[in-house]
Amino acid sequence: MTVLLPWGSLLGAVARPEPDALLRLRALCKPGAELEVVFGYGPQIDAATIRALALPALDAPGRLAALEAAYGAAGFAARARPVARDEVRALPTTWAKKLAFSGHARAFVAVRARAPSRPSARAP
Repeated sequence: MTVLLPWGSLLGAVARPEPDALLRLRALCKPGAELEVVFGYGPQIDAATIRALALPALDAPGRLAALEAAYGAAGFAARARPVARDEVRALPTTWAKKLAFSGHARAFVAVRARAPSRPSARAP
């Protein structure tokens, strides 16, 4: 499953992250499935969205570890990492190119996760 540059409630679900939403994503995955999520936002251009969705600063200390732990609690083995603009620019979407070339300060993160081979009792 791939989630590229979500917005609105889906962005909040993967970036905060929301345990129930992650459990629902996990429930959509077959055993052994891979999940790739790429998201990002910036403090000036996306300020209203950051406030409305209560999004954390992506460059805050421990943020990547917190994402990995939250995805792990939902039943994924996850690794989170910062993503460079050039990587965003290479994503196969028009929106990715617009964001990467916009010139506005934005941080991007990728979470790559795998559902375990056996279904978890925690998944709905």
